[in-house]
Amino acid sequence: MSRRSKYEQIVVNITEWLKDELKHDAEIVNGLDELTDGTEDIVHGRYEVSRELLHYIRSLQGESQHNINEGV
Repeated sequence: MSRRSKYEQIVVNITEWLKDELKHDAEIVNGLDELTDGTEDIVHGRYEVSRELLHYIRSLQGESQHNINEGV
């Protein structure tokens, strides 16, 4: 595997992980589910970081942010 394709695969893996994070936390962030253990702020923070990182990666790849389907 070439060095470039290795890094491209890393970016693909990170992008997929970020999408999974968005999907996993969407119900809590959107108020459809509630946490009772006091970690709601942590979930919101993880969601925001995941969303912004995904936007950043996509912008580096030349994709517009409105094409990002959060949570999918």
